[in-house]
Amino acid sequence: MINFIISQKTLKEIDQDKEIAVISIPVLYLERKGTFLQSKERASFFTEAGIDPDDPIVILRMPIEMYKRFIRESRDGKLSLPEEYFIRYYKTSTDLNSHIKTEGNFLQFLPSENDPSLTNISNDNFPNDPPVLSTQAAIPSLNFNGENYEQMFEFRQHYLKTSANSFDYSIGQITPNRWNLNGAGTDKFDIYQEREYRFNSNEAIEIVVKFRDMPQGGKIVLFPTLFRNGASEPIPTYEGDQWDGYLPVDENDIPHAYGYHVQTSGGKYYIDIEDMNTLSWIGSYQESAAGGTTTFNELWGSSEYRQRSLPTSDSFSARTNPVIDEWVRVTNGNWQKPNSIWSLQPAGSTVSYVDVMTEFDSSGNLITRSYAKYP
Repeated sequence: MINFIISQKTLKEIDQDKEIAVISIPVLYLERKGTFLQSKERASFFTEAGIDPDDPIVILRMPIEMYKRFIRESRDGKLSLPEEYFIRYYKTSTDLNSHIKTEGNFLQFLPSENDPSLTNISNDNFPNDPPVLSTQAAIPSLNFNGENYEQMFEFRQHYLKTSANSFDYSIGQITPNRWNLNGAGTDKFDIYQEREYRFNSNEAIEIVVKFRDMPQGGKIVLFPTLFRNGASEPIPTYEGDQWDGYLPVDENDIPHAYGYHVQTSGGKYYIDIEDMNTLSWIGSYQESAAGGTTTFNELWGSSEYRQRSLPTSDSFSARTNPVIDEWVRVTNGNWQKPNSIWSLQPAGSTVSYVDVMTEFDSSGNLITRSYAKYP
């Protein structure tokens, strides 16, 4: 990790982007010797020289590998960032320190009161689960990634890129919202609720919330996967020696928002996951990309109910709501709102158990809301 502590006055003076919610910092300011003092206690902390103890401050925070990519790809000597995902505001250094907590191997940065960088995305536009449909429209028995399924139900909302520009980076949030599971516990199934990006090389990166049946413990996990050559593949963490990329989601602490960063750059895919409550970066992944991968081309919001045994007898209700794309970056360029590049396509036929609703909100964000329910 790398953490820059900057006075709010300095940030206002050096911010070269007047767009609301995006900051633009000269790379020279960040990299110039003498601008920052490195902490002896926390080696990843760099504090602007000359900050007064009573100065209002911000902390700019991200994984060190991500920072190196941003510097390498910076345009016109500027580091341009959507502030909600990288910046927290504090009254003073004392206020910052009082909001830092240690949880295992992670530092948590709890928001200060009235932090202007935080937005409140409503979960209530679609307050109720969609009705369970009476018609069966299952995909028949299949083997998917080594799992034998008797049948699968899936529904997707599909978007196509309409801009002629190439886009190399998407930022959003995915929120596991509800998980109720009751019954004898003999049903065998998986529920997947996803944001999927397909690239011009026809490979896809999926950000997945998986709800597990009772024989698997009835838990929730969050993880990215790569869809290549007709099958999903795990994406290695930066350590890379063994895949341990499942991120557990506490079912007693939902709704809970997780930020996702999906990028293609230099022949690789990069995926980073952050906890939006604490600004903790909890998962970093990378994988080689197919030759010629340069841009996002398609986007889906999906919900899938995959059965390993029949019939369905356990009752369940799973929601991932909202899944929200907030920013898309022109390759090595400016950030844009999703409504400027994505166009909704006609939806497929309705199916039992699952549904996905979608909209653009008034800020230009692209929102999908995934559901699965029985009965």
